[in-house]
Order: sequence, then structure tokens, then C-alpha cells
Amino acid sequence: MSVQDWPRSTSAVEFGCSLDIRALGQPGDRDRLKGLCPRLSARSRYMRFHGALNELSETFLDQLMDVDHDLREAFVALQGEEIVGVARYVVAAESPSLAEVTVLVADAWQRQGIARHLLSRVRESAVQRGITGFRASVLPSNEPAQRLVNAVAPDHHVFRTSDGLGFRWSHSDPASRRHFARTTAAESSTPAASP
Repeated sequence: MSVQDWPRSTSAVEFGCSLDIRALGQPGDRDRLKGLCPRLSARSRYMRFHGALNELSETFLDQLMDVDHDLREAFVALQGEEIVGVARYVVAAESPSLAEVTVLVADAWQRQGIARHLLSRVRESAVQRGITGFRASVLPSNEPAQRLVNAVAPDHHVFRTSDGLGFRWSHSDPASRRHFARTTAAESSTPAASP
């Protein structure tokens, strides 16, 4: 399935305005993604990238844009032409059924359910490709990310990593399946945007 075939969705009720959620890869997305970094606070950049980062280098942008919509997938939330959030998965080298997930939302848009919505889309895409396990690396001081994992994957396992905490969960965990089913049902009731 090509990136143009992915469904688009909006939810004026959930986010308080119209947001477009779609796969990364449309013309102009590289510049839109680059424009997200200046809208992040120093704390948000540190929490997501586990270090100080003032702007996205061209090499790093290449990595972020490297999606094949199979082993590497990303979804973006847009308000107009501006990316306000992005979530992605990358299949782990050690197992084709395990994926590393990340999410980032611009400061002005945080705490509105956008990260949860993006992760739901990432999970839906991954599960369609046979991925059943997920993991995420989080700094110990990143309490919002830890709460997000607790919300989307109540049956997760926590482990120590070299730079913080690792979370691992399975789509087959009963609580995760229930949450996914509720989120998917809620998404299917939102109106579709025109392409």
C-alpha cells in the first residue's frame, strides 16, 4: 500500500480543532518535520532525543524520513500544513515481530490525546504487518511518556537501559488489546477528511 492510500482522519471533538493524521512521506514533509524542532522546548527536545538538540541535521532528517511503510513507518498529525506530532515504529533487528516506537508532540499540542492517537495508528499499522511486540526507551525523568505507556499498554514490562528505562509490551496482552479495540472503535467513528 502506498503512502497516498493510507486513510486520513480528523477529529474536531477530541483535539478541539481539525487535525489530519496520515502517514509520513508526502511532498513537503521533510520541511514540515524540520519545522517541528523549533516549536519544541529545550526540555521536550531533551526528553525525546535523550540529549541537547537545537535543530535537526540533514543526516538526522534523512533517518527520520526513511520510511518504507513496512519495516519503518511513521504517522504525523498536522494542523493545516504544520506537523504538530509524529509517531513511528522501526522493526527490531533481532526480531521481525518486535518494533521500537517513538512519539513526539509539539509543546503547544501536548496533553490533548494526540500522542495516544498517533501511537494507536502506529500500532494498527504494525499489527497489520505481523508485529506483536513493542518497546520504547524513556528517560527516568520523562513522567509524561511513562504515563502514556501506562495508558496505551497497561500490561507493559519495565527494564533498565543504559540511559534510562525501557518499556516492552505485546499487542496480545489482554489490557493492551482492550485499549486498542476501544481506540480503534473511537477512531472509526471520526469523519474522514478529503485527500
